[in-house]
Amino acid sequence: MTDCGSQGGGSALAESEPNDTRDTADDATALASPGTLTGSMKSTDDRDYFKVTAAAGQTVSVNCAVPSAYDADAYWLDANGGTLTRSVNDGAGTDESLSFTRTATGTGTYYLDVEAYSGSGSAAYSCSLTRS
Repeated sequence: MTDCGSQGGGSALAESEPNDTRDTADDATALASPGTLTGSMKSTDDRDYFKVTAAAGQTVSVNCAVPSAYDADAYWLDANGGTLTRSVNDGAGTDESLSFTRTATGTGTYYLDVEAYSGSGSAAYSCSLTRS
């Protein structure tokens, strides 16, 4: 596992606070595919942002295993913060999955936003990130 908040290449990246905005997002652009993003919802208003890039025609998929201590939701955001797709399954410990395919030319920057819906705790969520 990479050090918390490390931006080097690798197969895992742990969130580092503060990462509650797009401007402070943990950079997952160098994360190998498939890779793992981890973090926790330390409060009921916690949000964890991860910066991800996608090339033209590339699909980026995320599957998050959420612990039973809280209910977390996941959102794909564009570079301006607009929601492209979301996964808001109800219930503490309910996993979240979403996928996005870049249709524009060139490479774009996107953000995965994992946020607390209810509950909190130090138990870690784990998101598998795949680019294809």
